[in-house]
Amino acid sequence: ARSTSHSCFCRPPLCNAGQPMDLSNGVDFEVFVRSLAGNFLRFPDVSPTTLVRDIKARVREQWEVPVREQRLVLGAEIVADSRHLAGILSDTGLCTGSRVEFLLIRGPAFNFNKGLAHPRACLRPDRCELRHGGQNEYQAAFLSDILDPAATYEVPFRLYDTDGHGKGLLAEMYVGVAPDKNRNWSNLKGAYMNRKGLYVDAFCESGWLRHPRCRPWRISEMIFSHLRHRTFGCKADLFQVCDLSADGAPVEHADPSLYQVREEDNELQPACSFIMEVDMPRARLCFKTSEGTLVEELEIPELRDTPVRCCATVGYPGQRVEIPDSLR
Repeated sequence: ARSTSHSCFCRPPLCNAGQPMDLSNGVDFEVFVRSLAGNFLRFPDVSPTTLVRDIKARVREQWEVPVREQRLVLGAEIVADSRHLAGILSDTGLCTGSRVEFLLIRGPAFNFNKGLAHPRACLRPDRCELRHGGQNEYQAAFLSDILDPAATYEVPFRLYDTDGHGKGLLAEMYVGVAPDKNRNWSNLKGAYMNRKGLYVDAFCESGWLRHPRCRPWRISEMIFSHLRHRTFGCKADLFQVCDLSADGAPVEHADPSLYQVREEDNELQPACSFIMEVDMPRARLCFKTSEGTLVEELEIPELRDTPVRCCATVGYPGQRVEIPDSLR
């Protein structure tokens, strides 16, 4: 059975639960790495000084997954390459016992290349971020290298929008995949999820997908439902600006700064978070909630023989797309 979540699990510990492991007494321990498909690798010959990056190197040797595409997850957190096993095993917040079981999530080799994006789009490779660069126009970008036809990828996304354009939160924002041959950054044709549903204008399709191939109400209710409860515009929208403690009409606070529209005020929280899964062998594009619940699935036979990349499009200033390490 395929995993539908970022979370991994630890098998029953071999020492007292809740107690840090004493590595000074020569206790043997081992590492397991589990894939989303349910396959396991076992590394019994590890030491307290073994680094996570060393585990990734051994995974590469066994499964041929490039190190830069590996995300080793423990307790719903992506573990840093610089962590060593002694520190992980001694941290009761992560795991206890003499064995550690990582979940391997394969992420694309993210490629925020200015040459593969709209010339006005702002790219932040250090933050895996695409931001609209100004003017009311579509600005698209590839966000990864070409995807491996034999691999399955899970990519977490966060979408932000200050709604300074007045068209509604996340209007004209699209996330999905597109053929590598496409280079029209003002109209990058591909297969996308939008707040209105699934839109496909490549792969022998053209336009919004309708029921039964797509159930847009599931996307609206499970991923974008909270948008109708959020309003933006100025700091006064986020904080109480009226004194209701006395009888009579409410008294507005006199601080004019509460009514100044500032981007940082509108970006206190992401407007939307979700997971995109690209299953290349099965030729399927899936979208899930941030907890991993499947929302919608689309079969695209052309994925089997078409070089594709992850991509996104932003339509208005104040919008940005981010690929975080984790949604937890």
